[in-house]
Amino acid sequence: MPAPLPSSVGVFLWGMPGAGKSFAAVRLARLLGWSSVDLDAELECKTGQSIAGIFLSRGESGFRELEAETLREIVAQGSRFILACGGGTPCFHGNDAWMKRSGLTVYLDCSEELLVERLADSTHRPLLGDSGEDRAVRIARLLEQRTSVYQEAHRTISVSGDPDW
Repeated sequence: MPAPLPSSVGVFLWGMPGAGKSFAAVRLARLLGWSSVDLDAELECKTGQSIAGIFLSRGESGFRELEAETLREIVAQGSRFILACGGGTPCFHGNDAWMKRSGLTVYLDCSEELLVERLADSTHRPLLGDSGEDRAVRIARLLEQRTSVYQEAHRTISVSGDPDW
């Protein structure tokens, strides 16, 4: 039997870049009549920089600190929301445990092959490098590093192909 769920302010979507977190957040929020929040978009708005720009100006550690701070600010607003986390959000600064206490966490589990396919032409993901074989290797490495954290989510949804909703 799964662990009991927290009294939820919102739902936190976890998973790799390309898993469909932003897409799912918008669709689920529309179905529930809640707000949809994209953490990366919030960070860009807050700083006036792209995610890649934040990485360049602050480094990954500065980015992760800002990400954790912004995550907590969003939840402090107290409204019902579906939040698309950045791929690394649950893996730093105790964000995973904090989100699990603050709402429902859902891991969108997407195969490595589908991630590589979806991210083939993406140009704004600083941890993935250039396209091609290098990108596939980086995706595999990140997936290996992060999966054990992602699997600690309250629920897991297997993602296979494009959703039809």
